[in-house]
Amino acid sequence: MKNEAREMILKLPPLDEQKEFVISMRASEVNKAIRYEEKNSDNPILKGISNGYIAPTPQEVTALIDEIKEKTPLTNIDIQRSLGLSVNPKNRTIRKWCKGDEVIPYGAWRLLLAFTGRVVIQPLYNQE
Repeated sequence: MKNEAREMILKLPPLDEQKEFVISMRASEVNKAIRYEEKNSDNPILKGISNGYIAPTPQEVTALIDEIKEKTPLTNIDIQRSLGLSVNPKNRTIRKWCKGDEVIPYGAWRLLLAFTGRVVIQPLYNQE
């Protein structure tokens, strides 16, 4: 018996309609997840800044950065770059956060949480 190719016909809506559907579904799901996460989380370091956020302790910052470095090939310099910080090897920002010499800014902490999949960053608008 020969393997014969069979033709399959799929009737799909136009690509623009598919794209709009996917974007609207994704935005809807992301919005639901963010609202749930920020309002229902018992952990204040996972909350949004307007929903009771409390800055993480130096130990929590260290644990998250160590996790990133364990699970990826990233170094402190790579993490600094991904956070928009100076990539000068003498930049000690991450070390200061980990030692407690400086409090990690909310935006940097939120990005680290997003990098590890603990939170989702909501898009401000749909890209079309």
